[in-house]
Order: sequence, then structure tokens, then C-alpha cells
Amino acid sequence: MYKQLRSIKVVLTLVLLMAISPSGFHAQSISASPEIRLGEAETPLGDAESYAKAMGVSIEEALYRFHIQDVGGELDAKLSENEAETFAGIWVEHTPKFRIVVQFTQDADQKIKPYITEELADILDVRTASVSLVDLQNAQKEIIYSLADLKIPVESEINIYDNNIKLFIAEIDRGRFDDELQSGALQIPDYAEVITVPELGKVESNIYGGLPLSECNTAFSVQHSQGTRGVTTAAHCSDDNTLLSYNGTILPIAGRLKIGSYDVEWHITPGFTVTNEFKAGNTDIRRATATKSRTDQLVGSYVCKYGVFSEYTCGCISSKNVSGNVPSSNATFIRVNNTCGYSDLSLPGDSGGPWFNGETAYGIHHAAAPDDSNDAIYMAINYVDGLSVSVVLAPIFADVPWDYWAWQDIERLYNSGITAGCSTNPLNYCPASTLTRAQMAVFLLRGIHGAAYSPPPVGSSTGFNDVPVSYWAAAWVKQFAAEGITSGCSYTPPLYCPEGITTHAQMAVFLLRSKYGAAYFPPPVGGSTGFYDVPITHWAAPWIKQLAAEGISSGCGGGYFCPESSVTRAQMAGLFVRTFNLP
Repeated sequence: MYKQLRSIKVVLTLVLLMAISPSGFHAQSISASPEIRLGEAETPLGDAESYAKAMGVSIEEALYRFHIQDVGGELDAKLSENEAETFAGIWVEHTPKFRIVVQFTQDADQKIKPYITEELADILDVRTASVSLVDLQNAQKEIIYSLADLKIPVESEINIYDNNIKLFIAEIDRGRFDDELQSGALQIPDYAEVITVPELGKVESNIYGGLPLSECNTAFSVQHSQGTRGVTTAAHCSDDNTLLSYNGTILPIAGRLKIGSYDVEWHITPGFTVTNEFKAGNTDIRRATATKSRTDQLVGSYVCKYGVFSEYTCGCISSKNVSGNVPSSNATFIRVNNTCGYSDLSLPGDSGGPWFNGETAYGIHHAAAPDDSNDAIYMAINYVDGLSVSVVLAPIFADVPWDYWAWQDIERLYNSGITAGCSTNPLNYCPASTLTRAQMAVFLLRGIHGAAYSPPPVGSSTGFNDVPVSYWAAAWVKQFAAEGITSGCSYTPPLYCPEGITTHAQMAVFLLRSKYGAAYFPPPVGGSTGFYDVPITHWAAPWIKQLAAEGISSGCGGGYFCPESSVTRAQMAGLFVRTFNLP
């Protein structure tokens, strides 16, 4: 019955389209193709309409081509399994002529013969290639593994059209790549094409409220009193000790309460960046800027929620004294009546979703009402306090907004206790300010020994003429030198230059010594540093090359390192995060 109705709908759509078209439809000849009933096609008609418009064909022809794509996909699987030794790839061409192209390394016509069907007979184009698909795949793997051993980042793809492998190397790494190739440490086949790109693709993955978990939804992002961030959901979502995940990544539980006034748990989010956003609709992403506690939520107030299944729905608060389905309930849950005409305020699977009004967080979805499944119940947002967390409402630093290029690194530095910013009221970071050598001593020693580290008392002398014992960072500067990471900026007289800038070249040395110890020295620089502005004769050449090799710095852009330019506090944050692997 469904297929019949769908068929009627499609036919009516075609009739209407032909009726409003000045010239009607002129389908290409498809006498060689089998009869396809439009109503039974698996592809939505809208996709066929889009294809037909782009290619200048009828909708009927578009649906026929979609069917052939499926047939070609099945043929791809068969040839990959049965003819792996010689099969070199298959693809569909849409212009200038619609056809299926298949290629083998030898005996192409004989290899394809058993697989030719009536519907493919007139549209198959059989060709000969040099390298089989299996050989391309094996070579691609070997190259990836070899470059990983050499610590050279790469992205790659197999191009069956050209019968080759494409290797994408960032500008900053091309010099090292060529060095390894010339030395023989790296070998690639003739059918591998090396392409230099400004930088490799950047992967950013954020997590926030209103997203689907393996069970239930996220509600709002939170931050623990000790600085760690994560996301909340309803505690009953993991009643059976279920491990919740997002996009395949397990999110460990950091705290859970399901008793009295509580039905909430929060999870840390390894590999994801936590923001203050929450989903209010399929395309409506908002930022939480305030919270409203239960005592301030007025009965009759209009509130809305987002759930993965019921999506965006709204209603009015009818009670603030509901006993939720938790042990020893304190009857502090909130009920919302479906007064706005939505079919359902709650559906199975919506648990844990956000309740809100505008950009204000109101609560976390608990369940449907027991007497009316069209109504809903939520836990007021202030009860997340029981887990020693609070809703993330704004960036940590007033001068580092969410859209600032280095905000994630700066907040990670803060959360790790390495910095408290440059001012407290308001809390600022001063990202554009240059990093002084005194500040650098503090940052690096905390990076080496941990956020709680304090150096020994300075005693009667720092060892530097320009750093009196009364100087704010005297003890840090003295300890920095005592650990062999620096000997100052002058031997005679002994000077440290505490208010002097820290250059990118100096930073390379400081970071690697801090990471590996004062006795560390990088490998020989070889024939190139990988940067246009850092010749192999530069005093810090091997340090700079190694810093890049470890992925700590990619320079200042365009293949340059800018060794003599000063390091800003924003740049320093990223360097520290990568050097010390800060969470």
C-alpha cells in the first residue's frame, strides 16, 4: 500500500511539473535501460529533480542513472573480491556521456566479460591501467607508516582516475620530506604524486548541549570547581551501568546523583572542545548566557526544550513541586503542560535534553508526565551544583572571546593551573602582549613540575646582576637557571634580561630543554631546516627543526618561522599545550 501511494504521488508530481513547464520534459533515449517505476525508486524525488536540473536530463533519466549507480556499486564489490590481482578501479561518469568505467591491469576485456549484464552492456567502458587497486592500497599504507616513523604528517588518497596515490605534505614539512627522500630513508613508488599544500586539514570537534548520546541527550556544558569541563545529561540514562558515548567516543562519568532533587550526571569529554552552546532546533544553535534556579522559575512561565526525537517543543510550567522518578524524591521537579499545540513534549530517548527560554538554561529533561505523556517533567538547572559543577556561560577570560583563534589553548592553559591571567577584575589574559623572559621562567617551571610548584627561596642572590632578590620573579629566575635551561642573556656581566622579549628561536630551545632536560641536544640539522628564513647556519637551526618535527610549532606561516620575532602570550599558550600535552 505504501509503495502504491508513493507511486501515485510521484506520478502526480511529474504530471504537475510537465503541466507548468513551457516545453514539458524531453527525456533522453534510454531504450537500453530496464523499465523503472518511478514510484518504487529508492532515491527521494527531490534528489532526482536536483540531478535532472544539473545534468539537463529528465527526472526519469535521473532515476535510471541512480539505479545504475547502485548496480555499479555492486559490481565494484564483486570485482574487488574476485579479481583483486588485476582490478584497478571502477567509477561512473556523468558527462559528456553517462557510462560506467572499469579498468584492469591486463586482459581487461576477458576479465569483465563474466560480469556484463544486459543493463550494463551498452554503458560499460573497459580500460587498461598500470597498477592494481590492491597494490595502490598497500603502497599507500606503507608510505603512511614510513612517514609516521619519520614524524612527517601526511594526508593521502588513491586517485583511480589517474591510477596513482596523491600525498599531501604541508609546506612546513616539505623540506624534511625531500631530505628523507634524498637520503634513502623514505622510498615512494613512481605512481605516488607529492603535492605541497599550505597546511593539512584541521579537525575541530565541539561538544555542547542538545546533542545525541548513545543513550539520551546532552543538556548543558558544565565546568567543575577544579576547572575541568564536560557535559550533563540525566542520571537515569546510565541506570544499567551503560557507558554513554558521542560519535563513537566513550564519555567517562565524572559525577552522578539520582536521589531526592537530583537526576543528573556529568561526563568528561576526551578529544572534544566544550563550548557554552546548546541545540534549540535542528539548525538553531544558541549560547547559554544565564541560568534560572528553581526558586526563580514562575508557574505559568513559557519554556522550551530540545530532544533528539521530539525536537523543539514548548509549553508552560504548571507545577514546581513534582516528585520525579528517583529514590526519596524531594518533590522539586518541574512539570510543563503542553499548552502550545505540540504533539508531544516528551518522547522516549529525549531524556537529558536542555530546557530553556531564549539563552537562559532552565533545566534538564527528566521524563514524560505519568498521567499525560504529552506533558513533561524536568530537573531545575540549579541542582547541577550538587555535583560541584556550574553551567558554562562565558569564556574564562574577558579578553579571549569564543571566536578568538587561540581561545582553546588559552583556556586549557588556565584549566591546567599554569596561568591565572594578567589581571583579576576583570579576569584577563592579555593574549596580544609579548611574553617576557621572567614570565617564561614561571610558565616553564610550572609546565615541568606541575601547576602547584613553587621554587625554593631565592636566598641572598639570584646570580644575575639585573634581577635583585626583591624582584617579583626572582626565585623563579634563579631556579630556571639552576635547572640548566638558561644561562641568561649575558655571561659578563651575568644578566638575565627579565623584561626582555622571548623570541621564537629562544623559545624553541627553552621548550625542548624543558621537555627533555638540560642535557638534551637535538639531532643534526641536515640539509634543510624546512623554513625559508632559518638557514642551517642559524644558531638555533637544529632546535627549530626539531620543534617542528615534534609538531609543537609550524612556524609563522607560508614556510617561515620568524625566529627573531617575539612570542605573544597567545602563541605561548599553544606551544605549552603541545609541549606538555596539557588536557
